Amino acid sequence: MEKNRKKRNKEKSLKERVPKRSYRSESRQGRDEDALIPSDELDVDVASEFPGLKVGDENVQAREEEGVVEHELETLGKVADPIGIYLKEMGSFPLLTREGEVEIAKRIKRGQQEVLSVVINCPVAIREVINLGIALRAGRVEIREVTNEIDDDGATVEEERVQKKRVLSLINKLQRGEERIRILRGELRLRNKEVPKKRIQEKILKKRTKIFDAFQRINLREKQINRILKKLKQWNIWMEKALWEMKKYEKVGMKPKDLEEMGRIARNVKKKVGRMEVECGLSSNQIKETVRAIEKGEAEAKDAKSEMVKANLRLVISIARRYLNRGLQFLDLIQEGNIGLMKAVDKFEYQRGYKFGTYATWWVRQAITRAIAEPWFSRWEENPLWRKSPRKWGCLWTRCRKFLRWLKGPFRSKRLLVRKRMAG
Repeated sequence: MEKNRKKRNKEKSLKERVPKRSYRSESRQGRDEDALIPSDELDVDVASEFPGLKVGDENVQAREEEGVVEHELETLGKVADPIGIYLKEMGSFPLLTREGEVEIAKRIKRGQQEVLSVVINCPVAIREVINLGIALRAGRVEIREVTNEIDDDGATVEEERVQKKRVLSLINKLQRGEERIRILRGELRLRNKEVPKKRIQEKILKKRTKIFDAFQRINLREKQINRILKKLKQWNIWMEKALWEMKKYEKVGMKPKDLEEMGRIARNVKKKVGRMEVECGLSSNQIKETVRAIEKGEAEAKDAKSEMVKANLRLVISIARRYLNRGLQFLDLIQEGNIGLMKAVDKFEYQRGYKFGTYATWWVRQAITRAIAEPWFSRWEENPLWRKSPRKWGCLWTRCRKFLRWLKGPFRSKRLLVRKRMAG
């Protein structure tokens, strides 16, 4: 007890010795301590001595920092509002009249026809279409992958059968026309005096017109046309590479040994170019001109399609607003609607007389409703039963096939008995 009392008295005496200003706030304490510092030492430029130290009134600094933060938040809000930016950019595109829609549709058609007219004059493209017909006849390709006459969904088996028959007949017609043109070209090279050259050229032109008509009536999907164009462009790249190799081995300023070696390489490259020209059916200059014309037609059609899509973005917004709070965000609805709008641009036919907006509304609604319904269907199709137990269902399928084979076998009495039991 005596010890504790002495300890408390000692602590009390220490508290009495400490001045009361030590318990003041830090700012007051700082001012009191400044009063004890000599005035000549206060004239030191603190900012120059300590560059990283912030000097000034704390309230002013806080207000400045708040202003910077508010400005940054305002800038971040502007950047982080994609819908506002999209709507602002969308308002800069003018609306189209009926005449403007027709003019853009004609430009799209003109660009596509330029591409088709160039493609039809290429033996490689005709060969690709013929190979596509062979694959379609063998069942390796479905008719919906070949022509635009059948939609992705909604077509019956009978419609697919009719369209397949129609497309195959057109491809056969195209093949016969190409064979006839090859024969006429052979006659033209022979320069037979009995048959005038002008008459042969007229026959070739007529056959080309028929081939062009058959090609248009097939109405190939854009995917198939792009595949043909990609092959033509690949031929152009190979040809340019081979010609570049020929130029690289120019016989200038070389020794006799080098000349012989380079001459041999150049001859091999020349043979390679000749084989490519024979296989492609066009010379190197013709391939370059073909690819240039294709790119020009593609650019014209692409620019016109982009202009049509931009002018009808308001339509997508107005339709997407009706489908809010149905499982998709507004930006996703706009995106799906834009996909439907682009499909409407591809399938629009101005010759029928109706406005593009009337036609596009159906496609935009179809795309949005399908996107909303897709998650529900994906839940059902996520884990099919046969994936969970493939061995069990594989065995069951094997037994079913054996049973069907047995029913078709020679034991007629057994078949009749089983059928009676199944019917009963």
